[in-house]
Amino acid sequence: MLEEEERGWATSEKNVCVRCVEDSFLKSVVRRSFVAKRCDYCKSNRRAAPVDHLIEIIYGTLRKYFAEPADAGVPYEGEYLIQPIDTDEALDLLGFEADPELFDDVSRAINNEYWVPAAQGHWATEHQSSLLQTAWYLFQETVRHRTRYMFERLVDVDAGASQDIDPAFMLDELANAVSARKLIKSVKKNLAIYRCRLRSEGDDWPLDAVEMGAPPYAKAGAGRMNPIGIPYFYGALDATTAAAEVLSSPPQKLVTSEWRIRKSIYVLDLTALPPTPSVFDEAAYDARQNILFLKHFVDEVTHPIAKDGREHIGYIPTQIVCEYFATAFRRDAEQPMLRGILYPSAVYPGGKNLVVFPDFEREGERFKILEMIEATLQKITSWTDVADLLKRTEG
Repeated sequence: MLEEEERGWATSEKNVCVRCVEDSFLKSVVRRSFVAKRCDYCKSNRRAAPVDHLIEIIYGTLRKYFAEPADAGVPYEGEYLIQPIDTDEALDLLGFEADPELFDDVSRAINNEYWVPAAQGHWATEHQSSLLQTAWYLFQETVRHRTRYMFERLVDVDAGASQDIDPAFMLDELANAVSARKLIKSVKKNLAIYRCRLRSEGDDWPLDAVEMGAPPYAKAGAGRMNPIGIPYFYGALDATTAAAEVLSSPPQKLVTSEWRIRKSIYVLDLTALPPTPSVFDEAAYDARQNILFLKHFVDEVTHPIAKDGREHIGYIPTQIVCEYFATAFRRDAEQPMLRGILYPSAVYPGGKNLVVFPDFEREGERFKILEMIEATLQKITSWTDVADLLKRTEG
């Protein structure tokens, strides 16, 4: 009893099989701990592991995300400043899904009855993923509405012990997260890239690399990744996505161009983030926090922005991030500068876009790394044509 009191949970005599828990990490714990040939929950003759193994892990996770109100330092004046929740609610918030009887057994085995959210044991602290998400929000607000070019000087010297991350450090934090998850990838020579452009009635411009490539400085408007006056090359890894990015209401004429990359380059790949580790995998806590933030960041920078005349304001944070990776970021001294970013399409689920940075050292040849192979003109007279086009392209 003293041992159970000290560790915070009571022993169970039952065994459980993998079918009675949902979380993949907890399933792996069961698989490597088989001691019995019958599950006490579903009553099947499957190999089963001691429930104690799960309770120990679940309790450890519970203590990482929650604490007893007094232990967490919650202010008390007749009642706690934060309304405590019971163990069942805390387990639900952690995402613990299991056989109902197993859920009840785990909940009853835990000595403490009431909890408050408490990152690392204190009610006023946040997990790293939340801190970074808040920092990204503050960064966006700062560069949109406070200062666009001098944000790196906005360090709050009076912040003291505050957990908040200054906008001045946001790009460094993002670089650390990207490097930790190894998101810098090599794109091989001859990779096909597709770029589409709408053609109006009466247009007679040639279907060549000049017209289908990145616009000249004088015509480079602000885009999701580039500021006005600095042209980037936007393409997609398949013609379907490229078409979806520009098509609107038929009838329209669509020019699709195919390009090749002349040599291997390094890019930031935001299309293949690692799976989020289980909340119950204590060893993967830091990785989980990192990946949760990166997924939030990718959602933020790729969601559609309304074309209401103010979209240039919405694009400012991603333009700054893009310029940082184009001109300042290096994973190490041996690696060449990045030449682009792979990112999910905001308008075509599953599609992948590639923005190629200009070569700032090549005046007049800033996209020499790209070679156009061919360009074709198609007439889109109805939405049926659009559907047929996308279907053919996917095929």
